[in-house]
Order: sequence, then structure tokens, then C-alpha cells
Amino acid sequence: MTKLGLNYLNGVGVEQDIQRACYWLERAAEKGNVEAMYFAGEAWREVKPNGASIAYIWLFMSAYMGYEPAKSARDTVGSTLGVDSVVGLQSLAKPVLKKLQFGPVVKHSLIRALNKLYKRELPLFGLTVDKAESKEEVEQPIPSDEVSEQELPQPDTDDSSAQYSYSSYGTNYTA
Repeated sequence: MTKLGLNYLNGVGVEQDIQRACYWLERAAEKGNVEAMYFAGEAWREVKPNGASIAYIWLFMSAYMGYEPAKSARDTVGSTLGVDSVVGLQSLAKPVLKKLQFGPVVKHSLIRALNKLYKRELPLFGLTVDKAESKEEVEQPIPSDEVSEQELPQPDTDDSSAQYSYSSYGTNYTA
């Protein structure tokens, strides 16, 4: 998924398509791929109006999970946002990071949450196979009414006593 996203981002073998690039990079990031988080952050950096905030979330998670190149990129993006915004974005990302420690999140949950939070229109694409016409996988948009609503948990201002709810990510894990 990361390579597919990078191919769309750079127009390698396919027509350049930033929306498809971001979708595939974010899908790989939902599975815990730190490089995909980094590249998703890089892809969102210059997008207006909320791209820097979305970029910061992905870069913060990638850096937090140990991907070195993400650290300087996160700091660069963070310097354009301001301290209050950075603290708020980190409080949104921390519960997601906690969940990613236990494995991938539910398909499209982070994408849909970011779509709703930032009122962005990133389509939900997927690979489907129409057995009657072809045995090859083809990329097609998934109608939004076929995907259940998922939201990020509300940020907790006091991190030391944070109680995380994993129910919004489709898991039965309790802290």
C-alpha cells in the first residue's frame, strides 16, 4: 500500500493523483507502517487549509514510533502551527498511538475520523474484484454509506491520568 501511495504521489506508472496517494498512504499508516505515516504527513504538508495539522498528526505518530526522518519534518511543521495547536494535535494522536501498539486499527477508521474532523473530502477507495468480468483487482471508490462511522476519542487534557477508550476502534481491549 505504501508503494502504491508513493506511485500515485509521484506519478510513477500511474497518473499523479494526490487524493489516491493520501488514501493509500493513510491505509498503510492505519496498519502501523511508520514510513507510510511519514509519507502521508509529507503529502499533506502544503495542502490548504488544514493540511499542516493533518501532516503534523501523521508526522508526530511516525516520529513517536521511532522513524527518524519524521522527527525533523514534525518539528518543521509544528513550528508553523504554534504551541497550542501542537499540544492539541498531540492529545488527539496519543490515543491512536496507544491503539496502534496492539495492531492495526479498523479499516478507514482514522481516514474517516480525519475526514470528519477537518471536513476534508478524501474518498474511500478500495480494491475489489468483479469475478464475472475480470480476475484482476481494480481500484474503485467505496460508497461512504457502506463504511461505519468512526471517530477519534476526545482528547484528555491531563495525560498522567488518561483513561483511553478503545471501543471506537473496533476492539475489545480495555486499559
